[in-house]
Amino acid sequence: MRKLIIIESSCVGAAYTGNAAKLLGYEPIFLTDSYGSQGDLLEQMKKFNLINCDTSSVDNMLSSLKQSNITDIAAVITLCDTTIMLAVELAELLNVPSINPAAKILKDKGDVISLIPEYSPPSIVFDIKDIPYDKIAALTKEYKRVIFKACCSSGGHGSFILDKIEPNILNEKLKLAGIPGYLKPEKWIAQGFMDGYLVSLEGYVEKGKPFFFGFSGRRKIGMTECVNIFPIDAELSLKAQARSKEAVTKLLERSQFNHGYFHIEFMATKDDAYLIDANIGRVGGGGLSQQLAIAYDISPETLYRHILALTLQHPYEEGSKIFTKPSKKTWSVMYGIPKEAILKKVTLPPQFPNFHTRLIEYGALVPPVGISNYSWIGIVSGEASDVEKFSSLIEINTSEGNFFATF
Repeated sequence: MRKLIIIESSCVGAAYTGNAAKLLGYEPIFLTDSYGSQGDLLEQMKKFNLINCDTSSVDNMLSSLKQSNITDIAAVITLCDTTIMLAVELAELLNVPSINPAAKILKDKGDVISLIPEYSPPSIVFDIKDIPYDKIAALTKEYKRVIFKACCSSGGHGSFILDKIEPNILNEKLKLAGIPGYLKPEKWIAQGFMDGYLVSLEGYVEKGKPFFFGFSGRRKIGMTECVNIFPIDAELSLKAQARSKEAVTKLLERSQFNHGYFHIEFMATKDDAYLIDANIGRVGGGGLSQQLAIAYDISPETLYRHILALTLQHPYEEGSKIFTKPSKKTWSVMYGIPKEAILKKVTLPPQFPNFHTRLIEYGALVPPVGISNYSWIGIVSGEASDVEKFSSLIEINTSEGNFFATF
């Protein structure tokens, strides 16, 4: 059986990805490191062939595959945002299929702005060795606040907001951001802070034609995304929806990304929408994949089978036969704790009806909610009313005492 190399996992998708790969006739081989996958995801990966290695290095992954005598590799994939560029590069070295290579460009927020400037917020792309302080200060004066993002980072990691530009403070924040070397830590973007509703347009593109599942909406605490709601189309104006779909269509055309999934973030206003993160080449993170399966009344494995087959251009059933119309309102909650502490135990309430995935190992130090999405301890997904009711009853035992789930 030919091997499918899977680099890390999406937040809830290890078992689904492995099972879907087997349904397509592949033998799944997971590559992970001790930080990239913990908790329930690591336990799910262990049920398949698992190789521990440095997944931030293409050379290390290639060496580890050789040392493990992995041959007859059919393809390479990842459903994890931070490893998309690495998956494409590893596949290129192995001369096998992977995510559409245009995803490497689209992973860079600065490159996306250059492709569709008319759909982007006012932005300044810069290198930390040559910071245009005056231009950024002018942007701050016009928009009151400026959000700084590493161009290739994800999950809000390293992002921060300033309402006044003082070079020493800006330099220190950039220095302390902690962006990994393989995610171009030198390249940043300063963006005028746009007031509006943070949403994502979910879907996939097949033979160059986009299919839109609809919009999901987020609730945040600080820089941590805590609640995802799908679908929320009825809460957006028709103008904002149309503008978002127009932006995605143009971005796909101009980048020549013609097969695969996307989860594209917008800041939506009453009559407009600004694309702020492309997220092309994967299904959305958090619990979104489970939400899509619940909403369309299909199994998660069916969804993941379509993701893998479409992405790798494997023979597949057309999405129009799988996805008809969302029939259920869904939530996913990405919960944490209000203060930094060592995680000891997570206890679910009785008769818990939802999907639950613990992301963090017991004994690990967890940052407080508000820092970034790396504050997540676990994810709950299900029908909206059940998730809202039961998530707040999750008990978390830590070195700093007991908490109920914060979201």
